[in-house]
Amino acid sequence: GYKGEAYYSPLALWVAVAGSVCVIAFLLRLIPIKMTVARWLNSYTFVPGMKLYEYKQKLASMSVGGALTLVCVLGAAVAACGMWYKEHKERMSASNKKGLVMLALPHLSVFALCGNLFLTPRRLSPVKLFFGPGFESTYQNFHAIFGSTCTWTAVIHGVLAILYWAETDLQTNIDAEPVIFWTGVAAGACMFVGYMFANPLVVKNYYHLFRFAHKLMPIACILGVVHMLVQKERSPETWAEGILVAIAIGLVVLDQVYDTILMFVFGCSLETRCPPKVVDGHVFLRLVKKGMSSWQGGQFCSITMFGATGSPVSHPFSMVPAPRDGYGTGAEFGNTFDLIIKVQEGNRPMGYVPWTVRLADSISKAQAQQRPFKTDVVVSGPYGHGLGSLAQ
Repeated sequence: GYKGEAYYSPLALWVAVAGSVCVIAFLLRLIPIKMTVARWLNSYTFVPGMKLYEYKQKLASMSVGGALTLVCVLGAAVAACGMWYKEHKERMSASNKKGLVMLALPHLSVFALCGNLFLTPRRLSPVKLFFGPGFESTYQNFHAIFGSTCTWTAVIHGVLAILYWAETDLQTNIDAEPVIFWTGVAAGACMFVGYMFANPLVVKNYYHLFRFAHKLMPIACILGVVHMLVQKERSPETWAEGILVAIAIGLVVLDQVYDTILMFVFGCSLETRCPPKVVDGHVFLRLVKKGMSSWQGGQFCSITMFGATGSPVSHPFSMVPAPRDGYGTGAEFGNTFDLIIKVQEGNRPMGYVPWTVRLADSISKAQAQQRPFKTDVVVSGPYGHGLGSLAQ
């Protein structure tokens, strides 16, 4: 490694900026702020014209507070990467620019990954206030932008590393540091595969493949941590960043454990007085979630119905207020809510039957046979910032 007085400055810069954003968000949740400020932070960045709506909808759905958070945290990551490059430029010969870029890129990749892991846990996100009513849209934007930055910088770093080592003797370098090489290659490969399966076309037509391929991402994170921690003697700043990633992974694991406990302790069941129905290409479900005293409009939940669909994959849907008795007017925000699920139309390649089609078929068969529709239901949530009270 190249040791100097400002050796840890990239890490310190990013931690200072990201930490400041989280502290400000936390203080704003404790200290009541004027409605005008809150409304501005939670408003959408812009409303695109109808001709461009389809293309700009995803970007427009990010809240102003979310966009500011993204610019600050990702900007700090880019600045930290540039700072490292500038500090070490004079220490490496001009002919070694490939190696310099190769060593600078991982800093951007690490900080983008940490931004993703620290800011977007659904239960324990420290910046929920900035995400606004369109929590899920802002969440997806954060996840996609940070994930893309992390993946591409990691892959480019890996390619440059192989080329850099190949200029001398690739096999000799691999034999000298096999753990560093193979954990890096495996982490980059897992990230790249998971990223490619996150393509919108794959998500739309093969959602189950996207979800299963995305399970490679946690493996990539663990391999990345090992890749960095074994470099303690060679590169202390890489080791320190590995500790940061490990802490971020711990937060996500804690978030998942907390969510799983809530999901099973406060179980969910179908409302027997209003059985599931399939009407006009839509599935209507009325659910009762034990222990959920209240929720807000604009929130959503994730639902798994393995018995009816044969799939363990959960799917997110917006929660709709349900009246106490039957389908009608009025709404009570209690532990009862409706899901209105549109059944996907059209054939899918390779004989894939969409989850919504399988669910609708199971319910339709029960309706035709005039028997109760029974299946195990697992619901996690509610998630999201919410729209506030009905009066608001």
